[in-house]
Amino acid sequence: SQWDVIEAASLPGNWGAQAAELYALTRAGQLATGKTVSIYTDSRYAFGVIHCHIHLWRFCGFQTATGKSIQHLTLVHSLLNALQAPHAVAIVHCRAHTRENTPVTQGTALADQAAKAAAIQPLALPTLALASTPFLPL
Repeated sequence: SQWDVIEAASLPGNWGAQAAELYALTRAGQLATGKTVSIYTDSRYAFGVIHCHIHLWRFCGFQTATGKSIQHLTLVHSLLNALQAPHAVAIVHCRAHTRENTPVTQGTALADQAAKAAAIQPLALPTLALASTPFLPL
């Protein structure tokens, strides 16, 4: 198959979808150490953290307008560190749960499938699907 599930396991029960997406991006960055990669996410939140919010948060010292730490501060810091590991990295947003049949939608469908199966397993690691062969975006 073009896709292999590299990691798939349950996360802590108190983690929401946003925390899980940040953790998955962090693991993708760590696993891509020294490589040139495109990491696809269907999470608007995770994409926004990387491409928009992070700049404002850095400027504000990772604090909200009320002076409190941003939500998921530890995960955001881990993500920033992990995204330094690849030689070059692009975080790309893709549509979720689409009927299109492209390499990207096949990969996200596999990741969703593996995540659902992993959610009922004992606590361990998050889900990540990687292409075994490179492909070019359409």
